[in-house]
Amino acid sequence: METREGLERARGKLARKNLDLIALNYVGREGVGFGSPENEVTLILRDGRVVELPRLSKREVAHRILDFVKELWKR
Repeated sequence: METREGLERARGKLARKNLDLIALNYVGREGVGFGSPENEVTLILRDGRVVELPRLSKREVAHRILDFVKELWKR
C-alpha cells in the first residue's frame, strides 16, 4: 500500500510542479533512509518511466540519479 500511495503522490507532484524527474525516497523502510548508509529510491520520469533502484549506498543512489539527469539534459 505504501508503495502505491507513494507513487501516486510522486506522480501528482511531478505533474503539479512540471518536473522532468522526481525521486521517491522510502524513508520509512527499515535499514534505509535517515540514519542509514543505504537507501532505496524509485525514479519517476515525465515520459512515464518508473525506475526502481535497489538498495544501494547513498553515494551510488546519487550517481544513478545524476545519470538520469544527464540523459534528460541531452534531450
